[in-house]
Amino acid sequence: MTNTVKTIYKQITKITTDLILQSLAVSENYPSYNKINGNQEEINITSSGRVNLNRSMPYEEKYNIFLENKFYNVKLIDGALLGMLYTFFQGKITKHMLFYFPAPHLEDFQNHPELYIEDDLYADILDKERILAPIRFDYDLNAAKPVEHPRAHLTLGQYKHCRIPVSSPLSPYQFVIFIIRNFYSSELFQCNINVRDGKFEESLFEEEKSLTHLHIGY
Repeated sequence: MTNTVKTIYKQITKITTDLILQSLAVSENYPSYNKINGNQEEINITSSGRVNLNRSMPYEEKYNIFLENKFYNVKLIDGALLGMLYTFFQGKITKHMLFYFPAPHLEDFQNHPELYIEDDLYADILDKERILAPIRFDYDLNAAKPVEHPRAHLTLGQYKHCRIPVSSPLSPYQFVIFIIRNFYSSELFQCNINVRDGKFEESLFEEEKSLTHLHIGY
């Protein structure tokens, strides 16, 4: 089964609810659905417009703009922001932006350290060697150029030319599981979604298949 606007919308809704029920979310915005000109469909963030950011803007300032405008689907318990936006045209995906913005600092920890010291969840978060690394998975069918601008790519940090080729667009579940498994703990989040029925088709250009790239599994 191919991912559709409806299946993506349902995934984001379920993931958001599960993060709340499992006490991993402290604030949330459920997805919104918009249809434009009969052909284009968008999944956006409820009660929030897109924010305009300057590329040269410091990371902490960008994070604060996202936070103040509630431009996220979920704010995690450590302050990190998760956002998932998709665009479809005539039923096929043309664009997505999936972002993970870690909090520049832990205000709650500074004010109430006793809440965190003995919590295994924060073992990595409080590690002095931890480096904040905003992560974004983008898919843009119309702006794509072989090698130079892969259709699906991963951007680490705020590096302008960092576009690591990715084998396909990601579903919301694939994105959130990637974040939880790699930056928190795989035991923390449970979400029963049949991901095998919702994997996007490979989108690599032929020239990119021989390059080091990220393969998206189930």
